[in-house]
Amino acid sequence: MLFRSGAGLAATTLQAGWIGWGWALAAAYTRNQAGALDSGGMTPLAFQSWPQPEAGRGGAVDSWGLAGFWQSLNGGWLPAISAGWGLNRNRYARSGPHRAAPLLEAESRSWMVGLNWFDPIGADSELGVAIGAPVGMSAYRNPSGERGAADGALMLEAWLQWPVSDWLTITPGLFWLPRPRGQLTAAGTAWDSTPLPLGDGADFSAFGALVKLRLRF
Repeated sequence: MLFRSGAGLAATTLQAGWIGWGWALAAAYTRNQAGALDSGGMTPLAFQSWPQPEAGRGGAVDSWGLAGFWQSLNGGWLPAISAGWGLNRNRYARSGPHRAAPLLEAESRSWMVGLNWFDPIGADSELGVAIGAPVGMSAYRNPSGERGAADGALMLEAWLQWPVSDWLTITPGLFWLPRPRGQLTAAGTAWDSTPLPLGDGADFSAFGALVKLRLRF
């Protein structure tokens, strides 16, 4: 069991893991107090709907996660596979000084799949490809009876580690975020002050490239 806290906020995690020759699997459950979150890897809508320790936004979040990897023991061109999935359910306070009003229910999810090839162009080289979705709202219900969500966002990445010599390794990489703001890509403002867009309406994306150099002396 893991426990972390800060600024009067806390999250408690129960975790179980299994490991074998060439594979591993882990499952976890976390109870987050209002405001106990890491905003990295979240769409704006998922972040802004997360319960907070303040009037109108009180509550807690129940989170479940499952992750694992598999790697062939025989080597060759079969890639190592990593995968993960997460589910969060917001529990809004119905009474007390922080009673929540904007949403009655909210749920968010995330997932990823990654592939790694070892020694594809020589010893100590590595090729990686990954696709996944950050934490985005997958369902909601507000006091007006509105339901549903179109908050999906993707992240794609590819990179190659290339040891040019004993003292220099070059790692070029590419990444693409076709809809990084999820459902608020078109709206561009907060969920509690702007009607949620009905369609995808994406008008913003991000593409990037980088090269990392590692020198050994």
